[in-house]
Amino acid sequence: MPLWLFLNLAAMIASLGHVLIDYHLGLLGDTSSTMSALQASGIALLCLVVAWWTLCLAMTTPTGRPALPGALVMAIVWAFLGNGVGGLVAAPPPSDAAPYQDVTHLAAAAFGAAAAVTTWRAWRATGPRQGRLAVAVSFLLLLGLFLVQAWLSAP
Repeated sequence: MPLWLFLNLAAMIASLGHVLIDYHLGLLGDTSSTMSALQASGIALLCLVVAWWTLCLAMTTPTGRPALPGALVMAIVWAFLGNGVGGLVAAPPPSDAAPYQDVTHLAAAAFGAAAAVTTWRAWRATGPRQGRLAVAVSFLLLLGLFLVQAWLSAP
């Protein structure tokens, strides 16, 4: 398995773990047996983000990587900045859910940064620059997810 692929998967796992802990703590709406439409939208968008990132990684071949820039955006924006650095700034260690929340923040930042660097290198090595559509879809999905999460976490 190429290093860039392994690090993207690790960043995805750390980021997903962070969001699941936030849901469990009630940071993204009240926890109960019922779910609001906004919470359901957040979960649907989260699933789409993970599915899109996976698809961007799966669309690679030895000769072309048309969706790799989409994975690069996910590693930088969602894992490194959103769940890593953003989480560490919003809830510096020790957080309310220490050590679990702190571990996911640190792991998302570390794996997100490492995935971004190795993915950038893999993409640059492929030659022709492709991937504008993958970048656009990644940004739109993340914008939607961040807006819904911000609305859910507002007091």
